Amino acid sequence: MAATASTADVIPVEQLAAGSCRCSTAQRIASLFSSAFLVVVAALWVPTVPAANAVPDYEHDIKPILEDRCYPCHSRIKQKAGLRLDAGRLIHAGARDGPVILPGRGDESVLLRRLLSTDEEERMPPEGKPLAAEEVALLRAWIDAGAKSPADEPIPKTPAEHWSFQPVTRPVVPAIRQPERARNPIDQFVLARLEQRGWTSAPTAGPSALLRRVHLDLVGLPPTPAEQERFLREPTAAALDGIIDELLSRPAYGERWARHWLDVVRYADSNGYERDAEKPFVWRYRDYVIRSLNSDKPFNRFVLEQIAGDELPDASAETMIATTFLRLGHWDDEPADPPTDRFDQLDDIVGTTSLAFLGLTLGCARCHDHKFEPLSTRDYYGMVAVFQPLERPRDGRTELALPVGTRAELAALEERDRQIAALLKHEPALSPEDLGARTNALLAATPDLPRAYLWREPSPKPPDAFVLLRGSAARPGEPVAPAVPEVLAKQQPEFPAPDHRTTRHRLGLAEWLAGPKNPLTARVIVNRVWQQHFGHGFVRTPNDFGLMGEAPSHPELLDW
Repeated sequence: MAATASTADVIPVEQLAAGSCRCSTAQRIASLFSSAFLVVVAALWVPTVPAANAVPDYEHDIKPILEDRCYPCHSRIKQKAGLRLDAGRLIHAGARDGPVILPGRGDESVLLRRLLSTDEEERMPPEGKPLAAEEVALLRAWIDAGAKSPADEPIPKTPAEHWSFQPVTRPVVPAIRQPERARNPIDQFVLARLEQRGWTSAPTAGPSALLRRVHLDLVGLPPTPAEQERFLREPTAAALDGIIDELLSRPAYGERWARHWLDVVRYADSNGYERDAEKPFVWRYRDYVIRSLNSDKPFNRFVLEQIAGDELPDASAETMIATTFLRLGHWDDEPADPPTDRFDQLDDIVGTTSLAFLGLTLGCARCHDHKFEPLSTRDYYGMVAVFQPLERPRDGRTELALPVGTRAELAALEERDRQIAALLKHEPALSPEDLGARTNALLAATPDLPRAYLWREPSPKPPDAFVLLRGSAARPGEPVAPAVPEVLAKQQPEFPAPDHRTTRHRLGLAEWLAGPKNPLTARVIVNRVWQQHFGHGFVRTPNDFGLMGEAPSHPELLDW
């Protein structure tokens, strides 16, 4: 076997050409390969620092440095000191306090001075290592040469201009060349887009296929032979409309479509972790969702009830059960770090609420400002402050359920229990028979109420809320008040004053979520419904309507 070639086997090329070396074929091949490799490396090597009088290229040399080290604080998402460095024209525009570069005078430019400062309060970037000397040299040379950039360089839109953060408007239904093909305005939007692209729609499904699709879509079961025979005798549009109305009125409709919502809100019958304990009475929430769908409850009411059903003026057993939404997350009944676990539970509520209703990944801002979205740590803890008054009812490791009803029913139950407690306190003065008779009379007059799996607010006085530094429960920072993400509200919503029972912070949030000033809730739920009917939504990232999510395929139809 030939010996493996090594660096010691490399023979000068001229010796190989002259045939002056007695070596194996493998050695000769290795020698040729090594020489070729060195030639390729030499050809590819580009010095980092430009040669004298060479002007750095903005796109190739300058923009990558800015993108890597400066964009986190000075681009479209965040503009500290009013400075953006993500486009040449914006660099020339400078910051609130004035220009940061002086073309032709690199060493006199504020940008270079801040990059080279030895003062930790002044040096940029404030985190991480300073820029390498080679990077600073490139920036200096570029500014000295006039800080030129392409005139047609696009300027990235700011978060405030992002499509999903704009107010919802009612678009005009487009005209189409073949109006007879459209049964409704939705058809017109779809056909208009096909016409724009020069496409034709797929052939109309046959009566059997159409009937089957409608049944599977709405109730999850195929039509019976009798239903098929009846429709095929008269497969008209009016007959199909009648079948759809009948399917929507079936209990099976709510049972099928509730599954889609339960997936969004992380519904489960147990808590997870090693003991995986059962969530008591959690099934009442499942049934609530089914009833809401089958009764055609308005979606804004559906939102209000799940966030603040116990704080509504007309609170009832039904609306209180709806707030089980807030408690559906997993729960560790024996946490290693109880304060951290407490904020893990609040994080679950904030994260699920923002994903389910807003389509935003707000949970990513728990430890630091979101890296890719205009969501700050302060935005995150403003939402945490909304839910912080909540407490989990439990007895040690055992979770407890709470009675639900109208305010009058709950007050009567509290009064009954107070009277029973008073009887027991005076038990020595009563015979067992008398005590039992009185207790039974009170129970008969005011029976127990249903119980449900809820959080509770023990006091109308909210606890102090803070930004947690790096997300640590042991490191409270600046105080925060209840708030919604700043990018979605030019003016924060007014949170109602507390009543004698709760802070009513959740009611303020719920009214904003379900109100017309919030541009996201309606778009997100329309997209979810379309997704379940047709396989994918207008926006193919249904839980992400932020900057990193996909743009809608049919924005006008989504808003219509």
